Order: sequence, then structure tokens, then C-alpha cells
Amino acid sequence: LRYGYVRDEELSQDSYAVAYNYVLNHRPDLKQKIDQLYREKDQLKRSGGYNSYKGEQVEKELKKLRGEVRSEERQYVSKAKLVATTISKVTIDSLFDEEEYDIVMFDEVSMAYVPQIICAAAYAREKLVLVGDFRQLAPIVQSDAKTVLGVDVFAYLGISNGSKVCAHPWLVMLNEQRRM
Repeated sequence: LRYGYVRDEELSQDSYAVAYNYVLNHRPDLKQKIDQLYREKDQLKRSGGYNSYKGEQVEKELKKLRGEVRSEERQYVSKAKLVATTISKVTIDSLFDEEEYDIVMFDEVSMAYVPQIICAAAYAREKLVLVGDFRQLAPIVQSDAKTVLGVDVFAYLGISNGSKVCAHPWLVMLNEQRRM
């Protein structure tokens, strides 16, 4: 299950891959209430009555229903065989406290801070797979900690040094890639 906000438009509509949609797919009563409240909210906005007592009540009810959805999402995610999320979600959501996974896969690792990768590694029972391109941008740091946080994991592990790539047993080059 994909847990958390989904940016990809196509994926965000998937009723089986996205935890939020999965809950609504299994709770049509909840989906119906939420849809009705969103219709009310849109109507209030169009009529100029959104900033009223009625608009406030609609928002309160939506918040309550979103809380129910989140609670059920957590139940499904805790039982899922594969969970996809962001490192930010892992570090702030108590759902992941005390969790371990057979394999943790971290994509776009060149942009990640090494402490984030260490955090992800703590959830790996057996394997940690880091996926990324050492020629991509290093992490963006806008603080005095730039000398520490600005080092990408490839340089940290001695796999690359700027544009120079070292032979390393952990480095696997792709023969084919499809995104570009």
C-alpha cells in the first residue's frame, strides 16, 4: 500500500494501491459521507457562505471523518506485505515505531541526507537497498550543517568522489533505464 500523500495523478486514483483509497473502497458508507461533505463545501464556496457557521461545521465533520480514514489506513498498512511511503512519513508517523521490514528500499538516495538513510536502515530486518544516481544533485542544505548534511551517500561510502567513480562491490550500474 502507498501510505501518505500521493503526487502522481494516475497513482492517486488507484483504489487498491493507495491506503486512503483502499479504506474508502472498503467503507462505502464513509466515502459517501465524505463525498457529500465535499459537495456541500463546494456549494458553500460557490454561494459565498463558506466562511459561516455552516462552513465551520462541514470542516469539523470532514476532519472527524478524515481521522476515521487515517485510523483505518494505519490498520491496513500495518498488515500490508509491501508499504511505500516517504522517509519523512516514516520519521514522523508513530505507525512505524517498533516496525521492521525484511527489505527497505530507498529511492532517489543521492538527494537524501545520510542521517535519513541511517534512519531507514534501522527499519530493515535483513536488507537495505539504496537506489540512485551518484551523478545527480547532492542533498540540498540551507543551514550551517552543510559540510555534514551536504555529503551524499555515495561520497560518504567512498563509491564516488565528485565526478570520479570508484569500483565498489555494492555499486550496480543499470543496463537499461526507462524514465528518460
